[in-house]
Amino acid sequence: MGGRGRHPSRKHQHSRILDGLRNRQPAHRKNKNPWNLARLHGLDRALDLWWFFFGPVIGNLFRQSVAGREGQISPMFREYLAYATSGDSITLDQFTKACADRDLLRADILRQMRDASILLSPVSNSPAFRHGQGNYLPGAGYRDTMRFSQWLNLTGFPGACVPVGVSSEGLPIGVQVIGRPFEHELVLAVAEAIEKARGPWQPPPIVVAETAVPASTTTLPEEFPASVCRTPRSDAAVRP
Repeated sequence: MGGRGRHPSRKHQHSRILDGLRNRQPAHRKNKNPWNLARLHGLDRALDLWWFFFGPVIGNLFRQSVAGREGQISPMFREYLAYATSGDSITLDQFTKACADRDLLRADILRQMRDASILLSPVSNSPAFRHGQGNYLPGAGYRDTMRFSQWLNLTGFPGACVPVGVSSEGLPIGVQVIGRPFEHELVLAVAEAIEKARGPWQPPPIVVAETAVPASTTTLPEEFPASVCRTPRSDAAVRP
């Protein structure tokens, strides 16, 4: 997968974690090199398929559900819908072919992982955007910064994200632990080993903007009761 836009401190943090994992190996294996630095083939196609499903397909479903209530959605969501639904309508043949291509690609990636039960990769190629500054435009937003994570959404492979350091701005930099289907326990075990190699995590300070809306004045549309809008737990980093 392309390496454009890499953040300078990300490579250092990931190398440090690999060194820590090496040091945790049994003594009789420390002179061996189990870290197979391989490149998966087909991920560029995976990103195209990811956008097909999570862009035009999902966007058109959302557009129907929010029709007439556009004023209730956020500016970022409105921008996503405008971009995701800007092309021609999707045909049944296009959708069927994309589903078949996804299954074939998933099988190909599994074959490549036959001798590699765990993959380590970045989570993103830059620190987090400031609130409200993210977008879905090509070359500048989530479609490019989250390239390392999107193919997991497409294929359904288990993954966990572990913060391992901070950027020059003080924002977390994470490593992504990726496993084969139905091997969640191994993913969690490796994530735990990375956490132990990293040491206690010191979260960055929370900066509250002066323009933030007080929680007491925030209102939700009647269609979205508070019971389904709770903030998820901050430690829920494992994707299904």
